[in-house]
Amino acid sequence: MPDCSGVPNLGYMIDTTSFELRTLSAAQPSFVVVYLRVNHRWDLKMKYQLVLQFGAAVLEDFDRFVALEDQLLEELGGLATVDGHDFGLGQFNIFILTDEPVASFNSANQIVTNQEIHNDMRSAYRELDGEDYVILWPSSLTKFRVL
Repeated sequence: MPDCSGVPNLGYMIDTTSFELRTLSAAQPSFVVVYLRVNHRWDLKMKYQLVLQFGAAVLEDFDRFVALEDQLLEELGGLATVDGHDFGLGQFNIFILTDEPVASFNSANQIVTNQEIHNDMRSAYRELDGEDYVILWPSSLTKFRVL
């Protein structure tokens, strides 16, 4: 790990799940190229975690929802920060950090609709340091939890 003590904090984070290391061929100069997904971290001051939850059980579901996550990352802009996902126990959860959970949900829901994701989405939010979720979708849902 390089010493970064003299590097100013520019408000960026490195998403290590998108880290790729590649060495060039012998015909190319001898050095290493590193590809990183760097996301601006305005979320350091965000108050809420919004969760988009989908039923998912097979690898094709995983691929479809990772593509959706990438689309959300691209389109939510300054309104929210996509903070990652988890997959397992029949669920795919996308975590979004925001100060405006209802507006962020409305934008995310439109993206889901535009992607024609045919699945029963559930959504709720909570304060970052809280445990109790406020259910957003569907309105008939009475209990929400992340497994």
